[in-house]
Amino acid sequence: MLTRSLGLPRPRRVALSVAAGLLVLLAAGPGRADAAIAYTAYIGNYGSGTLTPINTSTNATSSAISANSPQAIAITPDGTKAYVANYNQGTVTPITLSTGTAGSAITVGTQPWSIAITPDGTKAYVANYNNNGSGTVSVINTSTNTVSTTISVGSGPMGVAITPDGTKAYVVNHGSNTVTPITVSSNTAGTAIAVGSRPDYVAITPDGTKAYIANYGASSVTPITVSSNTAGTAITGITSPNAIGITPDGATAYLVEDGTPGHVVPMTLSSNSLGSAITVGNNPYDVAITPDQATAYVPNYNGNGSGTVTPISLSTNTAGSNITVGTGPDSVAVTPDQAPVASFTVTAGSAGTASSFDASASTVKYGTITNYHWAFGDGSTADTSTATTTHTYTGGGTYTATLTLTDTAGTSTTGNLGTGGSGHTLYKNGSSGAQTSRTVSVGLGWVVAPGVLSFSNTLNGRNQTATTTQGLDVGDGTLTAGWSISLTSTTFTAGSHSMSNTSTTVQNAPTDTCDSSCTSLATNSVSYPYAVPAAGTAPTATKLFNAAANTGVGNQTVTPTFSLSVPGNTYAGNYSSTWTYTLSSGP
Repeated sequence: MLTRSLGLPRPRRVALSVAAGLLVLLAAGPGRADAAIAYTAYIGNYGSGTLTPINTSTNATSSAISANSPQAIAITPDGTKAYVANYNQGTVTPITLSTGTAGSAITVGTQPWSIAITPDGTKAYVANYNNNGSGTVSVINTSTNTVSTTISVGSGPMGVAITPDGTKAYVVNHGSNTVTPITVSSNTAGTAIAVGSRPDYVAITPDGTKAYIANYGASSVTPITVSSNTAGTAITGITSPNAIGITPDGATAYLVEDGTPGHVVPMTLSSNSLGSAITVGNNPYDVAITPDQATAYVPNYNGNGSGTVTPISLSTNTAGSNITVGTGPDSVAVTPDQAPVASFTVTAGSAGTASSFDASASTVKYGTITNYHWAFGDGSTADTSTATTTHTYTGGGTYTATLTLTDTAGTSTTGNLGTGGSGHTLYKNGSSGAQTSRTVSVGLGWVVAPGVLSFSNTLNGRNQTATTTQGLDVGDGTLTAGWSISLTSTTFTAGSHSMSNTSTTVQNAPTDTCDSSCTSLATNSVSYPYAVPAAGTAPTATKLFNAAANTGVGNQTVTPTFSLSVPGNTYAGNYSSTWTYTLSSGP
């Protein structure tokens, strides 16, 4: 059984050699009642020298990956590689997760205890415990897998975490009872911050405002304000905390208590109040939370004996059935959620008619796309839960439509930093690929299609003229080619009676008024009076009104006044005629 003695360095495990290759652990994991997303949780088995992958949807394990003496795991933001700190060898091994293939080991300091990867994936920070002596942090350039610099910190550095904006790293010095802030851009260490006795780990809230330090010896947690690097009042009421995980929404911290059995205690961060302890296995050493906030995974070191991992359902804070893994599991990291990849097509309509948008070609790696946010480029937006939608542009022209996707875990164009134990890995790998834009070319059209026109007149045996007006709402948008309105009609008829085919005219030029987004009124070259063409079968349309090039730009309403000649001998009745307006590009 693992024991600790106050005032002494944290006891270390005994190494166990494992032959190279894969150790097959094909246990059918405990079933799940919740519909969790299938991420992969990687468990570092210190005693077995392996990593055990767990499917977080089924809790089934798969073939273990050979490692050395894994003490900590961090996964790159794109989810393709794991960096494993090998405590006994003083190295870090990059592993390609798709194949389980290990790259060349990178030599770091003595006894690397924890590792964190920057949100942009370019650097890995490794805290080297060095037998609780003078400590260092090795900075690995992940593009070359070489150590670019070594930073001196306090004694026995154990935990390391990086702020979500990638500007600061916090290193917990177990022997010095301090935390060292590091400026990432210059890799310079700042003034150490005093915390509780024998601090082990650090976790940072997803909004980057607070760092929480697990003080193993003091049985407390110290909050640090990131902006000022000042420590707040220690939170007590817990026993020997040695790891912390913070949920992606930043609401709850899960504090791991060492013991036989161990416990995980939820803490509400808004009030720093502790909830009921959740019993897990013996000597839990780490915790990692899935990006969808469904489950926390806690590896139970069990004195470097037969190991298990306890899954905790975060919706109920209850422990599930233990998952059997390798010997001495002491670390865990979960693959980051990946941003959806946005893609859409547009079938553009004319102004006043619907344009169709289809994002069915968009893809998502984990979960589903839960929100399609459309910005149509004319100031209008819409949110849909399905891939298709329509939008009606009131004016013709060229618009830039933008689609932004969000998946089940809330991943979109931005992400946030995971803070589960030693596996400091992004929860959500936001990407610009979750957003894309298309040009929508909307043709000239009616903002509102011309409606029914009516004349009214009381016969008195004398020749009369009935008049009426009709507003013609033109959607020109940003087009500059000019446009024209043409008209044709059928003869006014009532049963067997009809009116003259020359009975309807426009005596004077129609008025033209600006609507919203109008930049210039039309320069009209049509002569008046204008006779509306009419026949039993509508004849060829003629131009009623036009706009010269570079005029009539934007939405505007053209209002002609129609005059209908009603002879004195007209038979009484309801006369009808079909009028057809045509809006065309060019004057």
